[in-house]
Amino acid sequence: FFLADRKQVERDVLLETFWPGVPVGRQVSSLYTAVHAIRRTLGKDIVAIEGSLYGVNPAEAVRYDVGEFEHAAAVAAAMPPGDPRRFFALTEAVNAYTGPFLPEFLTEWALENRRSLEHHFLQLLTLHAEEAMVHGDPLRAVESIRLALKIEPLRDDLNLRYIELLGRLQRRSEAVGHYRRYTQMLADELGLDPPDAVREAYGRLID
Repeated sequence: FFLADRKQVERDVLLETFWPGVPVGRQVSSLYTAVHAIRRTLGKDIVAIEGSLYGVNPAEAVRYDVGEFEHAAAVAAAMPPGDPRRFFALTEAVNAYTGPFLPEFLTEWALENRRSLEHHFLQLLTLHAEEAMVHGDPLRAVESIRLALKIEPLRDDLNLRYIELLGRLQRRSEAVGHYRRYTQMLADELGLDPPDAVREAYGRLID
């Protein structure tokens, strides 16, 4: 996965990323063992080595969900707001996200990737909600913001957007229940009250 992300990597970067603080001889031996294991599992030509550069052989057909997600996101980003194709492309990008990156790994490079991809996914969800509203589909907008809130339940702008969308759909009781849960989480976890914008939106809803 590290090689698939970075296309080509210097050997020294691999050694220090996966075996930091280990004597050089053991680092090299561990890298040799790791490459041998990858080749045994995925094919002898899967790892390409050019001098001190290691990478996934571009001639090999490798399907990588992160690559597919990033490609779909790039296609969507290239289209202007309001373009019907942008809404379709954002839908494709959102659907290409398959969940947290390597959740079983706690190494720094995996954590950095996880945070970056999650942040990108959140951006796409908010853009998708905006495009859904442009094209008169508030139900899709609600679903996108709901997915975003599963990742960042205390983010004020997402909660504001969600309450406003539920109000627009006349789902008042659902909005009231969400607001109460949100305010309770804010108080319990951060000792804070909702910001003025959220309180005002809620006030307009229940008036």
